[in-house]
Amino acid sequence: MDASILISLLGLVITTSNSAQAYKPQKLEGAKACEHTILKTLYSEKYQRLYVKYQNPNNTTMIFSMVEKPTNTGVRRFETDNGNVVFLQLPEKSMLLDNKNMKPIVSECRDV
Repeated sequence: MDASILISLLGLVITTSNSAQAYKPQKLEGAKACEHTILKTLYSEKYQRLYVKYQNPNNTTMIFSMVEKPTNTGVRRFETDNGNVVFLQLPEKSMLLDNKNMKPIVSECRDV
């Protein structure tokens, strides 16, 4: 049954709003402020790779080279070649995940 017919039969009124999004869409490249650090990301169109620079609370700097993996959700997913670290680019935030231990490294990253 068509959704509009079902809505008419139930006597429901549905309104839609064209108001602005509640969040600011994130850019793939640039600096991102996270819980306890700043992530810096750079995307290379030529090599189809994302480079993520992460400095942990102990001031150890790590640079990850990642390749994009296809998804069917619209989320951009990048993984290191060994699959141990994952970078997710959601519309409202970015996340760096330890895929090996199934834990977030940083999960509340937003554009600076």
